[in-house]
Amino acid sequence: MLCLGTFVNRAGAFVVLFMTIYLTEELHLTAQTATTAVGLFGVGSLVAMLCGGQLADQWGRKNTMLLSLIASGLIILWMSTLREPAFFLGAIFLFSLFSDLYRPASSALIGDLCDTETRPLAFSLIYVAANLGFSVAPPLGGWLAAHSFQLLYYVDTVTTLSYAVLIFLLIADPPRLRVPGDHRWGEQIQAYRRIVRDGPFLLICLATMLGSGVYLQSMSTLPLYMREIGYSKAEYGTLIAINGVQIVLLQIPLTKFFGRYRPLANVSVASLLIGIGFAILPLGTGVMLIISSIVIWTFGEILQAAFLQAVVAKLAPVDLRGRYMGVFGLSFALSLALGAPIGGYVMDHFGPNVLWLGCLGICTVSAAIYWQVDRSGATDRIADGVGQTTAEEDVEASSCDAYELTSA
Repeated sequence: MLCLGTFVNRAGAFVVLFMTIYLTEELHLTAQTATTAVGLFGVGSLVAMLCGGQLADQWGRKNTMLLSLIASGLIILWMSTLREPAFFLGAIFLFSLFSDLYRPASSALIGDLCDTETRPLAFSLIYVAANLGFSVAPPLGGWLAAHSFQLLYYVDTVTTLSYAVLIFLLIADPPRLRVPGDHRWGEQIQAYRRIVRDGPFLLICLATMLGSGVYLQSMSTLPLYMREIGYSKAEYGTLIAINGVQIVLLQIPLTKFFGRYRPLANVSVASLLIGIGFAILPLGTGVMLIISSIVIWTFGEILQAAFLQAVVAKLAPVDLRGRYMGVFGLSFALSLALGAPIGGYVMDHFGPNVLWLGCLGICTVSAAIYWQVDRSGATDRIADGVGQTTAEEDVEASSCDAYELTSA
């Protein structure tokens, strides 16, 4: 059900995909302002990740996902009526705040349902569903945008609320894994102290923030660059759809193949591939080079999607899984808040070639951090029991059994 709902939601996820084009061509904002708006989306995500993780652990995974989808669907509809840039930017912040409440809850739910061995495949299946939808969204969104940008908002609203209905009717919430007194402020502070003392986890978050800041150029500066070098909105939508098709075809086979290697080693290689994919863009503007770039950084995206969240789910104690996923989600929110406007600034002031080569340098640093954490063996020690007690593992197993009975 999560895979089906994810596909429906992502097939209509047009607003973020075409946001920079909409802001520059419809609201007549500069590229710097448009990418700053994407960064504002990241600011809302910063708050959402912490709140979403907290709500997922205390209020339940299902309730948190419902709140997120219903509120964000209504905000999308409201955004379709806005023309004043200041109000639109405020709506972007609210949309990012509510839409990203969903992510920690969804990731925690997958972690609840799967053990260490099956989590990479489970996260891969969700990612395939998302990108099967994403392979539909760009060409369909490009066609809709060519007729009217308003259609993007209406269809996005319908698909978002449809996913909420699916969750409400067909998904059962697992038992809340809440320790006694967890609602008290003292317990909350203690929970986050446990997280900030987890050095390997924080290093993984740092590396993820750096690498994600590069990857997110595909949604901020890359569409502007492609328009600048002569590609139409429809051509951009068609070419970027290669990313989704590639993931749908190769995500599961590559997850199974690379499952024989250490997860963080795979993630390290993935970070390098993302950097290389953007770094070849200065070599030309032809369609084959653009395709090659998309294919290379998509290979990196595939490996990260399969193994990165699985590593975090394994690191997280069961009673803190939602909050671990929330703090981990801050890496993506920070990369969006910083990476998009920084990318726009570099592109405006130094040119796209400097931006694309800089992407390779940042991804190299990210890969080195992943590699060092993996070599230290810290994740193995945590997976063997440090940070997750035997009692917690028993609770996790019991909750999975209870969930299966509830679903049946």
